[in-house]
Amino acid sequence: MLRFSFLCGLVTALALCLAPTALAAKRTVPQNFYGAIFDGFAATASVFAQENHFALMARSGVESARVTFPWTALEPRRNAFNFDRTDRTVEAAAKHRVDVLPVILYTPYWARVNKRNGYSPPKHNAYFDALMKKLIQRYGPQGSFWKAHPELPKRPIRNWQIWNEPNNDIERYWDAPRGSKYAWPGGYASLLRSAHKTIKKYDPKARTVLAGITGTAWLELRRLYKFKVRGSFDVAALQVYPETVSREVESIKRMRESLVRAKDPRVRIWVTEVAFPAAKGRVPSIFQQRQQTDAGMAARLNELYARLGRGRRSLNLDRVYWFTWASRYGKNKSAFDFSGLLASTDGETAKVRPALDSYRRSAQRAQGCVKTVFGLCQTGSATPSPPPG
Repeated sequence: MLRFSFLCGLVTALALCLAPTALAAKRTVPQNFYGAIFDGFAATASVFAQENHFALMARSGVESARVTFPWTALEPRRNAFNFDRTDRTVEAAAKHRVDVLPVILYTPYWARVNKRNGYSPPKHNAYFDALMKKLIQRYGPQGSFWKAHPELPKRPIRNWQIWNEPNNDIERYWDAPRGSKYAWPGGYASLLRSAHKTIKKYDPKARTVLAGITGTAWLELRRLYKFKVRGSFDVAALQVYPETVSREVESIKRMRESLVRAKDPRVRIWVTEVAFPAAKGRVPSIFQQRQQTDAGMAARLNELYARLGRGRRSLNLDRVYWFTWASRYGKNKSAFDFSGLLASTDGETAKVRPALDSYRRSAQRAQGCVKTVFGLCQTGSATPSPPPG
């Protein structure tokens, strides 16, 4: 059990539980190819615990963390902004040189179409645009956060993911009346177009990341293109949870084909969630998902990154985020409680799972070096530049 109290204790624990591995001759994947979701108890843990989580992430080869930026907490009342939660995470990530990919989600009560559900889309796009403006002014290249913290490595946020799984069934992430102007895909397309204009206005070099599309993502993407979204995002994202690695590869191929069909071939692809949970024998099986043992999850993770790393150029694939960094491994009904690289029920203490060592070894081979807790290549190991995306 790792107790996230002092950094020195964490480093000692790492030395004991993470053995060295052989290195590749050079880096073979772009910077940030190895990502992980930072959510749940970990994302709301104490400042010290979060810093130690990010230290372990950096040491393990995680170069980008996908983090929920909850609009409900950021702007609980209109024009009354509170950045305490996101400041803590951005600070911890910057200290350890981990890139942050925010996913903007959860509409506050005052801005919702559907008052009873935080997964409701906003009633007016202008509400969301005002939030994006504030976020870029705080965390972008000229952001007030970086000016207030000159002691930190400056790592401005240049990628913004607009929502999560809006194509999921009603009341799941996009709760809008069917047939209304707010419903998927037209309602989301309207939000995306407006948000993209705002992002480019306040940071022309920033990238708009499409919400992670789940299920038959490639078909949903075709539906979305019917609502004039071409040119309104720079990165297409999918979140398919297949039975096998081969099916994940096939899903990305079909996503790529849909982009070509829409005459948008230059759009890059990111997998913003994927996992093969170690839920076998722990929870009931999920339709169309093969559950794994702990050893099976570690093996599938290794296979996933190896195959996607080799095929990334033909797929236009730049990043892959494992879901998730830490999960409960408790007596719950969700298979995804068993997908974490760490087991943690409070974010303050954690236990390394077998898949973390698999992740670290895979990252070291692809990145060409052993990382320190500050995300740098260790002295004496290779320090290659990432290949072009």
